[in-house]
Amino acid sequence: MIGEELIGTPYRRGGRDPRMGLDCYGLVVALYRLRGIRIADIAERLSGGEWQQVNSPAIYDLVLLGATHCGLYIPCGRLLHTTKETGAVLAPLTVYRPMISGYYHYMGGNND
Repeated sequence: MIGEELIGTPYRRGGRDPRMGLDCYGLVVALYRLRGIRIADIAERLSGGEWQQVNSPAIYDLVLLGATHCGLYIPCGRLLHTTKETGAVLAPLTVYRPMISGYYHYMGGNND
């Protein structure tokens, strides 16, 4: 699984470098970078056309939890995300289902 090497990366608010620590948005950027896709920081980009809301997630789709937290859908109903206590962690998506506010698929576009 691409991204497995990110599990256990320490949490760092505003973190965008896996060597220094990641927050939830930094984790998304880092995973896409591992896949060879350079995306802009998504914190302010969900409404810009690069991410399309979908009804159900596919592998590596963004899972938005509330208004400020996100993770990535991993097959078999798992969520790759960060917590302050554990850093990057893989967890069952069912635990977070009540908090899910949307699924988003990356459509490409901006590569800055």
